[in-house]
Amino acid sequence: MHSRRNATNELDRPLQTIVQHIPHIVHQTWKSAELPERIAPLVETWRSLNPGWEGLLWTDSDNEALSASVEPRLRECLEACPYVIQKIDIFRWIYLREHGGVYVDADTECIAPLDAVVAGKSLVLGEEPVEHARQVGHERLVTNCFFAAAPGHPFVRAVLDALTPQSLADAVTHVDVLRTTGPAFVTCVLDASDAPDASILPSHALSPGTYESPLMRTLAATVGEDTPERRRCRNDGTFAIHYWQNSWAGTLSGELSDFDPGEIPGFDFYPGFDSRGHDLRQVGRDMHAAAAACLDDLEVWGFNTDGFAKEWVAPRFRWARFQSGDHRQGLFVRKGWSNARSVGQWVRRRLTTRA
Repeated sequence: MHSRRNATNELDRPLQTIVQHIPHIVHQTWKSAELPERIAPLVETWRSLNPGWEGLLWTDSDNEALSASVEPRLRECLEACPYVIQKIDIFRWIYLREHGGVYVDADTECIAPLDAVVAGKSLVLGEEPVEHARQVGHERLVTNCFFAAAPGHPFVRAVLDALTPQSLADAVTHVDVLRTTGPAFVTCVLDASDAPDASILPSHALSPGTYESPLMRTLAATVGEDTPERRRCRNDGTFAIHYWQNSWAGTLSGELSDFDPGEIPGFDFYPGFDSRGHDLRQVGRDMHAAAAACLDDLEVWGFNTDGFAKEWVAPRFRWARFQSGDHRQGLFVRKGWSNARSVGQWVRRRLTTRA
């Protein structure tokens, strides 16, 4: 891959509608060209393992220019988005509509060359682990952390055509984001589309485990190294490792205010943990105000420091750890909540799903 460069000049390239193959371009996006320490080594793996490929890094300023250049309907959709992540989700499809190539999230490591992944194909999509799909009520979930397409591919256009300003504007929780621009949205478009040329990669091709698995934590600690774990992953058909850092999810409700857990009435605080999914509504990241909003609502069993009220709290063995390392991050659970009762509810849900 050629040395990474800013994508500004790409805005002047004409749309290439006659190209039927996937160009050797890797698109990624970040706030600026200055990548944080945790991201830079991941981005470097795409350059080092793909010589001859071009790498484009789209910054916020590039995306602003791109927004100004698109058709009015799409610009209206971008302007309707209450969250930046929704716009980023949309931009990644515009990159491929205009230029083709591969889009990959910046928190993803490359462990094998891309050539074989895209050779002879015009559209490549990938699935997320089935555990992720179940969290949003799907049997399968098509990821938007990685996809590849020829310029102007009909499926890419179908994704952009399916966007509506109203549905985008109505998004409140992070699950709403998943359903309006994220993987759940892409999955619905694929299910409703005729994409006979789509090559669908199994989930292990893009990640050998869920975001909470011990293997993923081991891999995250050795990015770029040719470890035995990576060799086993490659032998099993894995070429990329998406670490699901999900930095966007923690900032939907603004900045976290300072608080003393002992001063939050009616709730017990579990630092470092979260009960994924089952978000009822946004309550903000002022924990005193969030507790006041949730205390008298008997539908709410807890809320997290990301600012979302929970209509159900999973049993503790299903809780996930916050990845930020910030000791203030955690989960507030209503006093009187029973882990044993939650386990029973979880078992009944699993049995109902299997039936």
